[in-house]
Amino acid sequence: MKKTCSTLSGVLTILLFLFTVPFANATTRTSNAVIGLWNVTGSWALGVVPLSTDDVTIVAGANISLAGNTTCANLTINSSGTLTGAGKTLTVTVTFNNYGTFTSGSGNAMTFSAVPCYNYGTIAVVVGKNFSFTSGSFTNEGTLTIGSSPNFSTATFDFQTYPNIIVFSNSSSFNLPDIRGI
Repeated sequence: MKKTCSTLSGVLTILLFLFTVPFANATTRTSNAVIGLWNVTGSWALGVVPLSTDDVTIVAGANISLAGNTTCANLTINSSGTLTGAGKTLTVTVTFNNYGTFTSGSGNAMTFSAVPCYNYGTIAVVVGKNFSFTSGSFTNEGTLTIGSSPNFSTATFDFQTYPNIIVFSNSSSFNLPDIRGI
């Protein structure tokens, strides 16, 4: 009887552990409505800087600049929110939704790895900066401004633009191999 109770107790402990331990889900990190740097606790609600596995929301009134090369899972920039590359690389690994403004900044790269990207706001890729997709899709229902000599590279992905704007400034051009939807 003692062995049966011990075994039953062990099984119940394991089941309790399996159903109460949080799974490795992304945590949503929300910016404060401040002008600040990504890696500074004061830029984020609850004072927690996003991890590479976190979902990130830049709220209206926020103007956040990358302070180092940064990775996140999902990234949403709300209307009237701004994210500036500031010479650093931003990698989004799940989904990018832009309703506000993203500016690549000087020396910046933006990389999307097999993710859907939706632009309903403004994305500005400045002179000579990298804007790359390994695969996935890009839907533009906002304004996409591409400065001169961008490195806009991709493997296969779907590119869709609606009756909104793609601006090529300073005689910019780029190569989009094997794309669909233009």
